[in-house]
Amino acid sequence: MTGTLINETNSDLFLPAVPTEVLLSSDMFIGVTDEETDTACGVLAAAAIGDHVLAIRFLWVADEYRGRGAGKELVLTLMEAAEDMNAASVVCVHSRGNVSDGVSETLTGCGFVKDDEQTVPIYAATLSEIRLAGDAGISSKTSGIKIRPLAAIDDVKWQVAGLNWKSADGPAAGLRALSLRRGVYDSELSFVALDKNEDICGMLLVERTGFGCEIKALSAMGKNVPITLYALIENALDNANKVLGEDGRIIISPVASHSMELFEQLTGGAYITVGETAVYTYDIQA
Repeated sequence: MTGTLINETNSDLFLPAVPTEVLLSSDMFIGVTDEETDTACGVLAAAAIGDHVLAIRFLWVADEYRGRGAGKELVLTLMEAAEDMNAASVVCVHSRGNVSDGVSETLTGCGFVKDDEQTVPIYAATLSEIRLAGDAGISSKTSGIKIRPLAAIDDVKWQVAGLNWKSADGPAAGLRALSLRRGVYDSELSFVALDKNEDICGMLLVERTGFGCEIKALSAMGKNVPITLYALIENALDNANKVLGEDGRIIISPVASHSMELFEQLTGGAYITVGETAVYTYDIQA
């Protein structure tokens, strides 16, 4: 197996296998070919985080080439490229189901270390099991909060929001979300909240996954945090029922600020564990 950086000359061989949202959110692509047949058989996508960290966003190997070292070659090629770039580390936040897909084993086999303190379970509930507590005394009708689809927020407002949240020491999950490109989130199920000054005061950002629709960020700031969160969820659930139907599943992990407590309330405990999110790190300069 031979790993190579993907550029304009070989992109047609590898990039068709990469989902559009990953293409939009990644800065580096690596491919692997079978030396015997000169066949493209795998691809890895990574994004730069700050100036010194690369994050693996996507790792895929064709079924017939799994277990033959293609995944390991992709990761090792990335590690070499990261070292040439003087990066400090390579990280991978890996969401997996109850059946291993081999990614965790590939990462550890290449020297990555799993951070057990950052490993959290992933939960799921069907939409039919989620109920808004209408009698809980929470109402967004008179709060002055406006809920808008993420797609309706222009780039300037999004960038200004990032500056505002950082200066106000906003929730960590919100800051992480604002640092990402918006194209990775589902445009029908992701929403932001605007206060009376038309500033972003909350967000619910969703990605489609193999398990269902996963909430990647649910956070708010300001004086009306409970009302803001309630309003965001209210709009998201209405749209989710239209898009997914009652049998659709909402996926969540406790990494998003405020999320788990609300999930408990909305489901009454009627949720299941579908996997875990684990953080793997390789320190180049260690």
